[in-house]
Amino acid sequence: MIKLGFIAKCKQSGCPWSITLRWIKDVNCWRVTTFTNTHDGCFWVWEDPTVMASRLAKRWKKDIRGNSKWTLSEFRERVATDDHFHITSKVAYKAMTMARASIDGELEDYFRTFWNYYLEIQRSNPNTTSIVKMSEYVEEGGKKRFLRWYICWEACRNGFQHCRKIIGVDGFHLRSKYGGYLLTATSMDPNDGIFPIAYAMVEGIEVAAESEVTFIFDKKKGLIPAFNVVIPNVVHRFCVRHLYANLKVVGFHAKAIKETLWAAARTTTVNSFKDELRKMKELDINAFEWLENKQPSEWSCSHFTCSALCDILVNNTRGSEWSRPICPNIVKKIAVEEKFAGGYIPLQCDLNLFEVKNCHTGEQHQVGLGKKTCSCRKWDLSGIPFKHAICAIWMKRHNVLDYVNSYYSIENYLKVYRWSIKPMAGPNEWPQTHRETPPEYKAKPGRPKKLRLRGADETKGKIKSQLMGSI
Repeated sequence: MIKLGFIAKCKQSGCPWSITLRWIKDVNCWRVTTFTNTHDGCFWVWEDPTVMASRLAKRWKKDIRGNSKWTLSEFRERVATDDHFHITSKVAYKAMTMARASIDGELEDYFRTFWNYYLEIQRSNPNTTSIVKMSEYVEEGGKKRFLRWYICWEACRNGFQHCRKIIGVDGFHLRSKYGGYLLTATSMDPNDGIFPIAYAMVEGIEVAAESEVTFIFDKKKGLIPAFNVVIPNVVHRFCVRHLYANLKVVGFHAKAIKETLWAAARTTTVNSFKDELRKMKELDINAFEWLENKQPSEWSCSHFTCSALCDILVNNTRGSEWSRPICPNIVKKIAVEEKFAGGYIPLQCDLNLFEVKNCHTGEQHQVGLGKKTCSCRKWDLSGIPFKHAICAIWMKRHNVLDYVNSYYSIENYLKVYRWSIKPMAGPNEWPQTHRETPPEYKAKPGRPKKLRLRGADETKGKIKSQLMGSI
């Protein structure tokens, strides 16, 4: 019987490191018989001619997927840092090419199974709206290319009926061989969390009463004409962060202008809005004239309608105890306002009307508990009583939470998440189809960009830190 064995030793002269392996036929494996795990008088060898590009591609595939703009030098430096050996430019290029080819091949495999997934959605969630649009061009064999896909799950559609009537529309680039965008439509649940409505919205959203819905977005080209055609009667709001970005693009970069713009956006009364615009005019007459051409009803709380019960100014919102009737995040907001309510003195005019005055500044507002209104309009806009209203409620010795709009109740929160997306089977059990329709790949001219396009409101270049240097 032939015995198979293997002995490995350190190549450095005089180093005792070695390992001996012997093949055990009965159990079909290698057994370590001796192992001296000590290096003495040797140094690290950075060059390893046995490293194969195929193994590197497999080892670094996930990292290359997440860093699609890596250069050869960046990849070689990362390999040297993490794996402690150097590779040549030729090996690095071959490894990255193999990894990217594998990634693109996986993407094509995903598109091959897309129609199986589409049929599985129809089987497991039959009331979900899932629409696929194909290209008009017909290829050989009668096949059409995949163009876009819209999906609105039944659970999301039903849950949105109990959310506030505000919809944020946003999108971002898909970093893949085929490119494209992922569009999203989201709302806000009773606990001020993000609630998804639909993905890749291309044909609008069905709502019960279009005139009561408010859309907030970043004024991308094509959105406004699309809204005017599909759902023309809705209210539009523009993201103030993107409004300031456009203001910077036309040349107004001063910090004072930025602060005044946001102050004007946050004001809840027309008079205070005019005061902030007056400050803007004193700072820069050109910036004032540029801003004056924008409809205040689209970006300032002072001109917002109260039907949405939401005073957010951006289209990418952020996402406890549940023993009270109101959602915990709303209770936290009220707790903050209660700290400021102590600085006001209420004067009761009749059963539900109050005159509230600040002890130090002389600020004065009218509060109507019956209609749940305040002359500062914060209560009207959000449905949550603020400091002026809280002061009046305390005088009546009532519970502040009883005056919060029912949209924020835990009962309504449970209605939002009452429905669920039905579970689906695994890919092996999906309905089978032989339609293979990946999007048409169009290589862009010129050298690929290494960095993403920064927004006008983002800092460009390196940020200097006094303690740590360049970041």
